[in-house]
Amino acid sequence: MARIAEQVIEQVRSSIDIIDIIGEYVQLTKRGYNFFGLCPFHMEKTPSFAVNPSKQIYKCFGCGVGGGTINFIMEIEKLEFIEAIKFLADKYNIEVNLNTKKSSKFFSQLFEIHNLAANLYQQNLKTNKGLEIVKYLNDRGINNNTISEFQIGFSINKWSSVLDEARKNNFKSDALIQSGLFINGDKGYYDRFRNRIMFPITDRNNKIIAFGGRVFDSNDPAKYINSSETPIYNKSKIFYGLSNTKGFLSKENTAIVVEGYLDLIQLFQNNIKNVVAVSGTSFTDSHALELNKYVKNVKIAYDGDNAGKNAAIRAGYVLLKNGFFPEIVVMPEGTDPDDWIQKEGPNPLKNAIANSINLFEFQYKKSDIDNENPNLISNLVNDILKEISDVQDPVHKELCIRSIAKVTKLNENTLFESISNINSKKSFKTNYDKARKKTDNKDLSNYNLLEDELIQICFSNDFKTRLFIYENMNTEWLISKSVKLIYDEIFIHLHSDHKPDINIVMDGIKDPNYRQRFATLIFDIDKKNLSIDAAIECLTRIEKIFLKKKLNSLRENLNKFKSDELKSILIEISNIQSSLNNIKFKYDKFIKN
Repeated sequence: MARIAEQVIEQVRSSIDIIDIIGEYVQLTKRGYNFFGLCPFHMEKTPSFAVNPSKQIYKCFGCGVGGGTINFIMEIEKLEFIEAIKFLADKYNIEVNLNTKKSSKFFSQLFEIHNLAANLYQQNLKTNKGLEIVKYLNDRGINNNTISEFQIGFSINKWSSVLDEARKNNFKSDALIQSGLFINGDKGYYDRFRNRIMFPITDRNNKIIAFGGRVFDSNDPAKYINSSETPIYNKSKIFYGLSNTKGFLSKENTAIVVEGYLDLIQLFQNNIKNVVAVSGTSFTDSHALELNKYVKNVKIAYDGDNAGKNAAIRAGYVLLKNGFFPEIVVMPEGTDPDDWIQKEGPNPLKNAIANSINLFEFQYKKSDIDNENPNLISNLVNDILKEISDVQDPVHKELCIRSIAKVTKLNENTLFESISNINSKKSFKTNYDKARKKTDNKDLSNYNLLEDELIQICFSNDFKTRLFIYENMNTEWLISKSVKLIYDEIFIHLHSDHKPDINIVMDGIKDPNYRQRFATLIFDIDKKNLSIDAAIECLTRIEKIFLKKKLNSLRENLNKFKSDELKSILIEISNIQSSLNNIKFKYDKFIKN
């Protein structure tokens, strides 16, 4: 397993500034001691993502994510810890030597296998069949520079071309199997892609993580096939072409979303560069979240057939529910963006993009409803209102309703009343479900608060307070699994002259849910009472609740013990009762000191 020297990790940790790093992804504004911005991990209209520069941590009060700078890079760039350290080290020109062989890292091998395949596919363009591919693309208006820029290649019609080459490089079997490039058949593994034009799919950092393959010179009914999902490829989160176009997205503050690889390539080549393509899947919430990092406006340019129009409407509502006001580019019937540019050049499409219409107008026109048929109008409007009832922001929802009123020429008040009725029904069901699940376990709630307080007091500036916890806290008293794990990470630092380093503890917590809880606990820790008195009170109450719980359990189960066990159980009950009676005097010496 790859390792980086601890002093290098500490050098990276001490060199980086969380405001500088997060500021590259989030527009931050100072408010008091902290900085705030829109969370990059969920869609929101009001900034709830806070960064504390003094503690070098972040916390979103909307979705709950939290951590330090290294955790942020791991999450935003989808990197492992070692890769995140190297990513940050490269930014700050810190030399990192990995104590590992190149082939020993699973994720590195996945990337290497994809690079190998991409190189092989591009070399195949020099074969006789490959030159036919180049001519085919040129005839469609795709020039050689664009072919090179998007690393388009060709998979020859051989069962194990890539597999044979990969085996020469001694990749581990689990990396080959999980790469998504090979299929396990009756006679063993063989290449997934054969006799296809190959489009490498990259992540936002231009690492190849998958492929799309378009059929060529074959009767295969599957026009396109894509890599299966792998540890490095989740098609519901990935846009094709984003690594090429993200700079143009930010510059234009508008994204044009298309369906196909050739659609994107054709637009990009014709100077419509603020474009992304969904990668062989429907548009998802994750796609909307990704776009929110770059733009505030989205235009959907899907195919002009009925399936494309319906897909555009579905994508529009996903965007709408995630804070966008999407518009749809009206395409000629049965035409996709690639075809349109091939037939008429880029100008008609550019004009259509400039004159795109809002989602509701597009859906209304697509339905081709007879304005004289009130039932059809009512059904369509109610369907639309049900969709926008899921929009959380009230201003966003009101603007939607006004837009619907304008398109349908219905009275706004009528629409507001209808949406209110829909929301009331949903609210009733939600409240009913909450009431059924509600529990009145105050002891457990109070105990959780005490455990949280324990973690906070561990970061007291007073050495005696930290040492008191180190010498007297018994982890057997803790109920919460997350607090136990967090406390285990802190414990070793408690007897040090210096209080625990928040980021060292943060990096030691591997579970993201536990890390989020830790970030929540320590974000505003300066406002807490972290004195020795608070520590004594906290430990006393935690132990008291633990002992009471144990005592009650023994008493309730007395009749289940055998007669020869009963005496020892009664002695244990007596000892617990004695401990409870004396617990208030247990820490007197600390109070006096």
